[in-house]
Amino acid sequence: MLPIPDSDTIPASGLSAGPEATEVPVPWALTRLGRRVMRPGGMEMTRRMIDALDIGPEDRVVELAPGLGAASRIALENQPMTFTGIERDEVTAKLVRQVIRGARRCCVHGAIAQTGLDASSTSVAYGESILSFQNEGRQRAILAEAFRFLQSGGRLGLHEIALTPEYLEQSRKDRIASDLLQNVDAEARLLTCGEWLEMLRSVGLEVEIIETAPLQSLTPLRLMRNEGLRDALRVFTSVLRSPAARKRFAALRDTLSQHRDVVSSVFIVAQKPWFSGPL
Repeated sequence: MLPIPDSDTIPASGLSAGPEATEVPVPWALTRLGRRVMRPGGMEMTRRMIDALDIGPEDRVVELAPGLGAASRIALENQPMTFTGIERDEVTAKLVRQVIRGARRCCVHGAIAQTGLDASSTSVAYGESILSFQNEGRQRAILAEAFRFLQSGGRLGLHEIALTPEYLEQSRKDRIASDLLQNVDAEARLLTCGEWLEMLRSVGLEVEIIETAPLQSLTPLRLMRNEGLRDALRVFTSVLRSPAARKRFAALRDTLSQHRDVVSSVFIVAQKPWFSGPL
């Protein structure tokens, strides 16, 4: 984890590139460079996931790793009762707080596998690219934590990367994981839709909705469509200042493009069963 700055001052540019951008998980490194979050299916998929969660004024919402708050804005359009972001980087958390200002809204500095939230305290939770670039143990820990803090009947939304087709040979899966580890230094574990469903069910969650779409590439045009011109220019400027980070993100783009025939985006909505006890 990056050291937490002592100062409460946030640089005018928000986040900046630096050596740390090559030392942290890829989605977080993108956020450090000014990109809000890594969205495999783009902002369209983000909106579809949040719409499917059917957030209302009675909901207590948690966003896991909100990045810089783009999805938070969409969720807050539904005026939930409470909103809490869990962000691993205090600098980023401060930026999210500027986005979500209002009564009963907060962003806390913490780990998404150990949130510190009360058990059964949340009705809706969601996260984007919080599982794909993790190993199996970490994936299960994050999902188990979500199960713990969700109330009975609570919904969990995920926007991740999926492999297709369902019968994809294990040797190809292993090659994708090896390429990501070698080229991007990312310990990714990408799953088919069936494997995502199996993992969710293994921690006690029941899958209600699953939809796939083409994986969106890390191109300047796509970045501008997802983030807007001003934020996209900020990312481009930050990346240009960090040759090491630029090399890493180019490797991620090239690796995913190389396997584009079997890689897609997916969003899933799962529910904690009613009257469910602890694991």
